[in-house]
Amino acid sequence: MKAVFFDFDDTLTHGDTLPLWLAELRGWPWTAAAYAVAASLGAFIPARGVSDRRGRIKSLLLKLTVRGIAADRAAQAGTALRNKVRWRSETVDALRRHHGEGARIVVVTGAATVYLPALLAGLPVDEVLGTELEVVGNRLTGRIAGVNCVRAAKAARVGEWLDAHRPSETWGYGNAPHDLPMLALLDYATVI
Repeated sequence: MKAVFFDFDDTLTHGDTLPLWLAELRGWPWTAAAYAVAASLGAFIPARGVSDRRGRIKSLLLKLTVRGIAADRAAQAGTALRNKVRWRSETVDALRRHHGEGARIVVVTGAATVYLPALLAGLPVDEVLGTELEVVGNRLTGRIAGVNCVRAAKAARVGEWLDAHRPSETWGYGNAPHDLPMLALLDYATVI
């Protein structure tokens, strides 16, 4: 079996989808204010299981924007976002080409998995490994459940997948520098 791994933001898309998704949920003024607060305080406020500055900012941003939002509303915001995402046609074409060759397609991303099914609808994706958000009683808590699936954590998730599935050939698409640890695990890597 051939397996092909695709990063999502800045690889399948132009830019980061998190701000767009948050704006769908809370509106641009709230999202912009939350980003400003998170960027100012994220360097100083510890977050559970997050050691890097960018991860702390993301963790704080999620607490400020999605805490208390119904999980189904969060997923529906992904549907509203679908037509606003700017796709990288060359990478999407590569995904479809690999799928047509019989490869197993895995999207590995730091994006929140709650909105990805809507964005990936219509693409031949077999599996998504991403950042899970904690849900209690059908409400988002604003916390990341597990790990933020970026950099080393993303590579670890891919490594676990490879150990479990043992594909005969692996390909990967990602952006530098964030996806280089993941791409280093694969036979063929393309940096977008």
